[in-house]
Amino acid sequence: IQTCFKQIHEWQPDILAAWNASYDFGTIIKNLEEAKIDPVTVFSDPNCPVEWREFEFKEGQTVKITESGVRQNKDFHEIWHVYRSMASFYMLDAMATYNYIRVNTPKVFGGYGINNIVKTEGVGSKLHISDTRLIDGTIAWHKYMSKSEPINYITYNIWDVVIMMELDKHTKDITLNLRLLSGLSSFDIFNSGPKRIIDSIFFYGLEELKMVLGTAPRRQDGGKVLGLDEWINKLTK
Repeated sequence: IQTCFKQIHEWQPDILAAWNASYDFGTIIKNLEEAKIDPVTVFSDPNCPVEWREFEFKEGQTVKITESGVRQNKDFHEIWHVYRSMASFYMLDAMATYNYIRVNTPKVFGGYGINNIVKTEGVGSKLHISDTRLIDGTIAWHKYMSKSEPINYITYNIWDVVIMMELDKHTKDITLNLRLLSGLSSFDIFNSGPKRIIDSIFFYGLEELKMVLGTAPRRQDGGKVLGLDEWINKLTK
């Protein structure tokens, strides 16, 4: 892991993406912590002064409330995790990005696994090269492949990277659409249309109106709303 990230920092990419990144990045973080290695030292650019280095994982909301008020668990492709580090790259989930760019379109039939998405987009499929009777992608399959067929397993993993790059060449989601749709907003809030609209209004006011727009609306109730102050009442004898 340390060697891989050392190379990534040397490349200085703008984006570091994975499909269903919460699993990949989560496993990396877990393995580092088990090895008593501070993730900050790995995810931060080695050229960054030690006192400025940082790494933060902010888990996305896993529950949504429907229009009828029912609480439902979100699917993996609906969860927007935020990873912050002092590095050249922004870490994101390509699966969630694919979903939120198409949030106003019907859901993809068959799910948001990378194999189904690349087939849906017509850019190929994952690589299947093992003769084992184990089901591809299961924990047992990964353990078997890494131990018994390391060359095939490495080829399989390299192709996973290639097929993601081919998908983005086709959709231009990460290389173009993500940036265009984000506007002036941070990628941290890409999953929230209302928040991005607020950012756009703020910068419009700043650049065009030469005004800094506040975030609190004018009070229309004459200040009659009960606040959090003056709650203590002294009782007389």
